[in-house]
Amino acid sequence: MRSSYHRACSTCATRSFATCSPCDWHRYGELPEVRREQILDAAATVFLDRGLTQATMADVAEAAGVAKGTIYLYFDSKSAVLTALRARYTGQWLAQSGRLDTPPGRGGHPRQLRSFLAEMYDFHAANQRLHHLLFHTAEVSEDEPLEQARATLVRFVTRGAQAGEFAVDDPEETASFLLDGLHGLLLRSLQRNSSRRAFVTAAWSLCERLLQPIS
Repeated sequence: MRSSYHRACSTCATRSFATCSPCDWHRYGELPEVRREQILDAAATVFLDRGLTQATMADVAEAAGVAKGTIYLYFDSKSAVLTALRARYTGQWLAQSGRLDTPPGRGGHPRQLRSFLAEMYDFHAANQRLHHLLFHTAEVSEDEPLEQARATLVRFVTRGAQAGEFAVDDPEETASFLLDGLHGLLLRSLQRNSSRRAFVTAAWSLCERLLQPIS
């Protein structure tokens, strides 16, 4: 007889009554996407605590509170978990930079950029160890997320120039140079434990030299 906890979900709805079997997200009343995020949260903690070499899928399953077999419903290897963690981290970072695509509001593009610099520092400071593990320890290039962020910054600088708020001749070249400078400055600031205020001051000074904001 079918278990009482076995409720229909998007996965089970595609299967016949005879072939659909109980699974953990039914048992605990959690949707697959929720359980996936829980596994990724647990994986980030385990990888940071034990290191990429020592951490195992069994460690991640235990930390997530699921059976070892359950984790393989979502990820077929530790490498797949790392890939998903990088994708989530990159998505969060790009969502933050994507705010530069929204209307600037009061204070125009210069004020919007200054606010972005503070948010940029806060995000990376809060996730410094995770960032190092996902990209540097794992020896994975940041080229793809940086290129996406570069495209966002190019659009932003172009709009600012069109609005008469930035005095630049080549928005694309200026934005590319600015991103490289901000990225390097951010990494050095975090390595030196510089304060948020110190980073924003230095970063804004760089922006002023390159963009020449017009008040």
